[in-house]
Amino acid sequence: MNTHIVSHRWVWTCVSSAGLLASATSYSHASTYQAEVLADNPLIYYRLGESGGSTATNLGTHGASGNGTYTNFAAAAFGQTGIPGGGGDTAVQFDGANDWISSTFDVVSTGDSTVTLEAWVKLTADVTTNGYAVSYLRDNQNNRYHAIGVNSSEQPILSQDQAGGGGTATGSSALVSGEWYHLVAVFDASPSPDKLYVNGTLAASINGPNPDSATRRFYVGLLHNRSGGTGWFKGIIDEVAFYNYQLPESRILAHYNVGIPEPASLAGLGISTTLLLRRRR
Repeated sequence: MNTHIVSHRWVWTCVSSAGLLASATSYSHASTYQAEVLADNPLIYYRLGESGGSTATNLGTHGASGNGTYTNFAAAAFGQTGIPGGGGDTAVQFDGANDWISSTFDVVSTGDSTVTLEAWVKLTADVTTNGYAVSYLRDNQNNRYHAIGVNSSEQPILSQDQAGGGGTATGSSALVSGEWYHLVAVFDASPSPDKLYVNGTLAASINGPNPDSATRRFYVGLLHNRSGGTGWFKGIIDEVAFYNYQLPESRILAHYNVGIPEPASLAGLGISTTLLLRRRR
C-alpha cells in the first residue's frame, strides 16, 4: 500500500474570545502565477490555456519560435480547470496513449547546460505505467534525456539518461488523484546531484549527468528519446516551463505558493479577538 501525499491546502483555524470556530475558503493572490514565472525568464512557458487548435503558445523568451504543437488531442481535452492560482486559465487532459506536445526548437544553443523543468500535474485515474509530464531530449544520437513525471505506483519521479549510465530518483509518497502537484526538476551538467522538488520541497536526488553535445528538444506528455515516444502521461497538465539554468529553491517555492495560494484574511466574518493558526499540510 502506498503512502500518499496529503492534500496541499492551507488550513486556518479561528478562535474568538467566545470560543467560536470558523474557517475561510476564499483566496487572495499576491501575484499572478504568470507574472511569477515570467519574472524568472523561462525559455519556454506553456500555460496550456488554448481552447483548441494545434499550437501551444510559448510566453517564454524564445517567443513564437518556441511554440509547441498539439498532436492527437480530442476537442474535449482542452479547457480543463487549471491550478487554483492560475487566474482562471485552463489546462489540458492527456489520455496516456498517444497525445503529446512537441517543440522542435533547439532550447539550449550551446553545450549541455544546467536546466530546470517545471509542470503542474493532476492524476485523474489509476496509473499503471510510468508517465512523463515533461521531457528534454539532450542528445538524440546517444539517447540522452531528462524527464519528470510519475511511476506506476503514482510516485513522482525524475529520470535521466547520461553518458556512462543514468537512473531515476523517486519521491517517497504517492500522489493523490484529483489533487494538483507542482513538480520541478533541476538537472546540473556538473557532477552535482539532479534534484526533484514536489510542492516546493526537495523530494529526491540523483547524481547528475556528464556533459553531452545535445539535440535539446522539449516535449510535454511523454518521454521522448531517439526511439520516439514512450511513457505517455495520463492526467491533466498545466503551466509548463523550461529554464536554461538552475531555478533557485526559493523561487521554486514561490511558484508553488502562488499556484496554491494561501487563504484570504478572515476579516469581515464578524469575529472579534481572533487568533489565527496557520499550518501547511
